[in-house]
Amino acid sequence: MHLPSKILLFALIGLFVVACAKTAQTSSQSAASPAASPTSTTSAMAAASPVATASGPVATAAASPAASGSAAVTVAYTDINGIVAEKAIQNEAALGVFESTTGAFNPNAQISRGEFVKWLVILNNDYYKDNLSNQLRLPETAEATFDDVPQTSPYWKYVQALTDAGFTVGVDAKHFAPDRAINRQEMIAIKSQVDAGHKFTPNPEDTTKTLTDHGFVDGNQVNKNYVTVMLADIYDGGGGNFERVWGKTVYLHPAQPVTRAEAALTLSEIAGTSVPQAQPH
Repeated sequence: MHLPSKILLFALIGLFVVACAKTAQTSSQSAASPAASPTSTTSAMAAASPVATASGPVATAAASPAASGSAAVTVAYTDINGIVAEKAIQNEAALGVFESTTGAFNPNAQISRGEFVKWLVILNNDYYKDNLSNQLRLPETAEATFDDVPQTSPYWKYVQALTDAGFTVGVDAKHFAPDRAINRQEMIAIKSQVDAGHKFTPNPEDTTKTLTDHGFVDGNQVNKNYVTVMLADIYDGGGGNFERVWGKTVYLHPAQPVTRAEAALTLSEIAGTSVPQAQPH
């Protein structure tokens, strides 16, 4: 065989060997790649799926600030299971209304006027966090309206916020009585004003007889200053607070102290709409 022919033959053999080697390398990489393996792909997707986690999809989302917008709050009270206000208490706790989110909530304990107003203002401002015009602005420096709620009081800024907004909240012009237990008619009067966005001036035509005429057995026990606002809450498109807490009843028990659970249930709606739902876990 002539020399040029031998050179050509060797060149063709070399090209054939190189081509075979590349084909074998490609096949080996495809077999080892997860992207080319349906089984591997399914496993990777399952590992990333919330359904495959031990805690479930809700817990996974709540634990991720990127998914929920904020870290979840653990709510674990030991004494609210099964009560009417259970969900309201859990939700409000997750929103940061209460000082603690674990242990005993003491749902049947009385709540003071000062503490109720604090809960109310915090929830109102959370509800209207994207609507600044409806927020109850906490004062930074101002004269105290009530002699018994000075600026050193833990309730001063909350009571003052309601007063500055034009609501009537005192037991008289100079006193708020922050440490006294709030009763039913007082709580409904304060909350209904916030729901309506204005105070209710007592109407001379609204008397305790008006309440008894509507079927309330103890309507004559309501303080005359609260008759108009009680009627507004129950009948005239008010917040519906009384019926939400105590249901259908012919007894108002206006002077009866409010419990912490009843207060939480009252505050579960602002202006007739549920407060924002947090995600306790």
